[in-house]
Amino acid sequence: KNGIHPTTIMTGFRLALKDAVKFVKSTLMVPIDRLGDDAVLAAAKTSMASKLLNADEDFWSKLAVDAVRSVKTHTSDGKARYPVSSIHILKAHGKSSTDSELVNGFALNVQRAAQGMPAAVTNAKIALLDFPLQRHKVQMGVAVQVNDITEVEGIRQRELDI
Repeated sequence: KNGIHPTTIMTGFRLALKDAVKFVKSTLMVPIDRLGDDAVLAAAKTSMASKLLNADEDFWSKLAVDAVRSVKTHTSDGKARYPVSSIHILKAHGKSSTDSELVNGFALNVQRAAQGMPAAVTNAKIALLDFPLQRHKVQMGVAVQVNDITEVEGIRQRELDI
């Protein structure tokens, strides 16, 4: 109607969007380090507001804030980053939601294979292996004995090739 092409209008909107985002980042954003714990907890409570979590909102907001702070990293220029993708949630059935806990480190969602196994191990040594520990059944009662540990990789590779 006014002789302006629609792509020109869209280009103008995109430029305005970039300027608006730049303005918000430069003047309205406050670094989380300058906010107090009360403000961060209140923001977490507001974002998680629901009928299910309302009764335990203090517990859940503290857990969420602690989880995000536990993955805090710094970039090469000194800026703080919070990679939320580094936070994983493991679900366990049969317990109350308030029995949830933040585990600093790596958690495995497994159970004991037998009742005789210990429930907890302290000062454990952990081996990182790149192959499964499951035994493969060799067909027709064939047994393979290895005298040199260097031969194991070659045998394993030949088994995988079959």
